[in-house]
Amino acid sequence: MKKYYLVYCRKSTKPDERQAASLDRQKHEVKEFTQEKKLSILKTFEERGTAWIDGEDRQVFKEMIELAWSRDDIKGIIAFDSERLSRNDSDTGKLKELIVRGQIDHVLTIQGEIFDDNNIEYFGVKSVFGFAYSHKISKNVRASVKDRIGNGIP
Repeated sequence: MKKYYLVYCRKSTKPDERQAASLDRQKHEVKEFTQEKKLSILKTFEERGTAWIDGEDRQVFKEMIELAWSRDDIKGIIAFDSERLSRNDSDTGKLKELIVRGQIDHVLTIQGEIFDDNNIEYFGVKSVFGFAYSHKISKNVRASVKDRIGNGIP
């Protein structure tokens, strides 16, 4: 049976000019990666929003996970980098479960990371650090806004 990959591209809700990994760039680089590796893509998922909150609010991510569970011909999931997929324990757990239960073989990133049954814990660690980074930035932005308002700066 032929095996396929699902591709997941996500950008935050920040303005496009502030996005280093815009959807167009991610799609282009993932396409080059899959062509070079001769990987067959079943579907590409695109989402706009944060990965800091769990998949209940990330409908496209949820759809991708459901598709992976519903088919036996999905080999893995490909993303630009692991932080595009998840920065929270709930979504990371959903991806890890797909691998641990043998529904998919691995998650790949175009930087060459391969998260499979041998190192899936590393994916969880990366997710925790991604969450911590996002949380720190959020706190710093809120503090900066509060200072600006306190100093009468719009």
